[in-house]
Amino acid sequence: MAYQPKSYRKFVATAATATLVATAVTPAFAAETGAATDFTDVPERYLTAVDYLLENQITNGITDTQYGTVQSIKRVDAAVMIAKALKLDLSDRPASGFSDVPDRAAVYVNALKEEGIINGKTTTSFGAADNITRGEIALILANAYNLSGDADVKFTDVSSRYAEAVEALVANKVTEGKTATSFGTADAITRGEFAIFLHRISQIDTPDEDPVTNAAISSVTAINETQLEVTFKTALTDEQVDFIEEAGNRIVVFDSSETAQTANLVSTVVSFSDDNKTATVVLGDNESTDEVETELVEGRAYTVALVSQYGTDTALAEVEAKSASTVLLKGLEVPDVELAGDEDTFVFNFDEEMTEEALDEANYTVYDKNNVEVEGVFANGEFVNATSNDAVEFDINPDVLEAGQTYKVVIDAAVEAKDGSQLTTAQRTVTLKTPTLAEAKPKASVARVVDQETIVVTFDKELAELQGLNLNQFSVTQADGREFDVTDVVLADNGRDVTLTVAPLEVNGEEQYLRDGRTYKVSLPAGLAVNETFTNATSDAVNDKSVVAANNAEVTDFSAKFVRQTGEKDAADLLITLNQPANVTDAADITIENLDGSSSLVDPASIEVYEGDSTGKTFIVRDVETAFDGFVPEAGDTYKITLAEGSFNSVTTTATPNTNDELDITLNGLDISAPEVDSVTVNSAEKVTVEFNEAINVSNLEESDIQVTGFIKSVNGSVAPALLTGSNLIKVSAAGDTLTITPASDAVKFTTGADLTVEIAEDSLTDVNGIENAAFDSADLDASDFNDKAAPVIVGTQITGTDSLAVVYSEAVRFEDANTATAGAQYSVSGALRNAAATSAEVDATSDYIVTLTFGQDVFEAGKVYAAATLTYRSNTTSALEDLEDIRQASQTVKGLSGVASAEAPADEQAPADEQAPADEQAPADEQAPANPEV
Repeated sequence: MAYQPKSYRKFVATAATATLVATAVTPAFAAETGAATDFTDVPERYLTAVDYLLENQITNGITDTQYGTVQSIKRVDAAVMIAKALKLDLSDRPASGFSDVPDRAAVYVNALKEEGIINGKTTTSFGAADNITRGEIALILANAYNLSGDADVKFTDVSSRYAEAVEALVANKVTEGKTATSFGTADAITRGEFAIFLHRISQIDTPDEDPVTNAAISSVTAINETQLEVTFKTALTDEQVDFIEEAGNRIVVFDSSETAQTANLVSTVVSFSDDNKTATVVLGDNESTDEVETELVEGRAYTVALVSQYGTDTALAEVEAKSASTVLLKGLEVPDVELAGDEDTFVFNFDEEMTEEALDEANYTVYDKNNVEVEGVFANGEFVNATSNDAVEFDINPDVLEAGQTYKVVIDAAVEAKDGSQLTTAQRTVTLKTPTLAEAKPKASVARVVDQETIVVTFDKELAELQGLNLNQFSVTQADGREFDVTDVVLADNGRDVTLTVAPLEVNGEEQYLRDGRTYKVSLPAGLAVNETFTNATSDAVNDKSVVAANNAEVTDFSAKFVRQTGEKDAADLLITLNQPANVTDAADITIENLDGSSSLVDPASIEVYEGDSTGKTFIVRDVETAFDGFVPEAGDTYKITLAEGSFNSVTTTATPNTNDELDITLNGLDISAPEVDSVTVNSAEKVTVEFNEAINVSNLEESDIQVTGFIKSVNGSVAPALLTGSNLIKVSAAGDTLTITPASDAVKFTTGADLTVEIAEDSLTDVNGIENAAFDSADLDASDFNDKAAPVIVGTQITGTDSLAVVYSEAVRFEDANTATAGAQYSVSGALRNAAATSAEVDATSDYIVTLTFGQDVFEAGKVYAAATLTYRSNTTSALEDLEDIRQASQTVKGLSGVASAEAPADEQAPADEQAPADEQAPADEQAPANPEV
């Protein structure tokens, strides 16, 4: 796992021991609602239910002081309340066709009718002014909320028409009837009874029927120690996804010593991608088992299973789908080995930062195809990237390996990651492939006459020393067919140039040497040039290669350009093309200058004939950063290139060579620098921007290439800290030099403040010239380059006692004043057991991400979920909450409070309050609806 700031790590450790209940943030200016205690006709047993209706703006009282608890409800008013409770979209609904619905209620009835929740008394009459009965309400609510269930009821007044709906309400503890034998089917329901029905339905966690069947897991990938990505073979339905996300704990992870029922790791949050095929899973401890386990163990094989609904005890779970047993967290991956440079170096690409032992060639043993050890293969190990240290480059010693072969490399156990991760025994053996014989074979690319008795042939690869030469196999022939004797063949110091010395011809008693302006043919024997590294790769014969002797003319002009090295986009060579062939002198000097200063060539010997130009006019200075002592060309800059006087001799066979005067030209720079991060800005819990030093291209960037610290909230309200990565959690975009990261859904929030970290994988994005980035971790940024503009926000709450509440923030926080009473006065709860302001607030001792509130009285019932209750924070002038950068929290209201499960039945699961309604709350006989109403 990547490094996390201290306070975030402390919070993660704290959060791992408890389920945090997240909340949906609502605007700070959300309207205040009334309280049932303001009414004079609401007995205590109705208070919570009436408060629920008022706070959710489902209804108001019939007057400022009267709720109308014992009054009956007309069908049209009940329809309005149900539509509001369901939060139906009222727009663009077709007319219901009912002629008796008043204008004020038409949009609500239209929506219910289109959803199939209600019917009318007839096709044109809704019966809007009729009082609605308990039987009708049972039918409507069971239909609207998809309630089902069996209950052993003994009501004598429930006909077959109502039986299924009434059983569903009883099974879901919405009601238990008027008496043990009477449901009151034909009785008009009172406003108080209806309030209790709607409130109890709002507390139901999940429907009985589980639609998750026929699911199949195709793959599982560990993102880190606490997160998985689970991919299903086919997309799940929206309903299936809703069930899994809402439960949050439907994924279990177990090893060979466990079963799905005894798994120590279970999901705490599950979040699906838009296509319903891939789920990001946050793991935590299974509290129904004795052993505490919160993370995957490296090297251990696990099975991942989707299980049925089981409540809180996995012993009751049944497996719906499972993966094969596999090692999820492998630690170090098998390194990828690639041939690099001029095919004379090998790079071992690891996936983590390595220790210095990875640089020791003694830790790499090479075997040939016969399993015979090959000694002395590697030398000069160094990290390719000095910041990430995850790739090691070795030179290949000459004449040890053969081209066209496959070798086995066994990596010693001492080679390990900096975090202690090790390769398994199987992973320590990797394959090394050398280039094919055709690829490794040296090829003659350029031939030049450099003086009256010398021809130089340049090859495209560095060569081994020439041995066992038979000079009779070499020939230099002029146009009339006469052949010069080759008296010597030598390999130059640069390892690429083969120099042929010829004896003059005897023509009419005179010696005739190579002459200016004439064309000659050069032939070389097969096997002359041997690849310095892979000595079984030798050159083909060269037959009659043309070479023209230049005229003795001074170099008067040249052109130049920077070019990226083949396969090394972050290194550049300098190509200099003269107006005619020439030779480099020992006094050669090249200067590059711009406004930042000048750089001179370190060594004239670094000017070589360029093998890519057969005319012999082009010379190359390889790797300008090395050749010019640290010079790096920059895109957009203009440079002056100066050839010092006497740097190049003209080619002549018969006269004194002419040397050039000082020459200069200007040329444009070249981008060879990888894009680098200049700064990271935390704008809010929903926006992070990363600014680079140049424009970037993110066309190949995937969301899985980025990790951001943050939180994932499940549908059921649970929230967990997580490293956010992948397209179902984050979205990325770029404009110019700025990368913007945002959540992929409302369920995701970023850590705010200095604790946020952003990681970007290497080679995941480029600049406009295709130069790939190095790995980036914001933990390595200078503090001055990290900009915190985000205020802390509440991301979750948890009821920790009947009089206490934990408030979880997006970052470490503190209060401006140490007075816990004035700090507490900024927080108030509405819609729980009672409305109350906190009497104290203080930052939790275990984590400065958490503020603990106490209320001085019972505000909550143990184990109860208050889905509609709200927590409001409004700062005062003395004790405002702020982050560690002195940024104050804005006023905020969050909705939905949940507590820790209790072994005791909560109060609202005792006999329903409407079971024995007093006689004066029964519906008058003349308010009863027809015996068989159409609903």
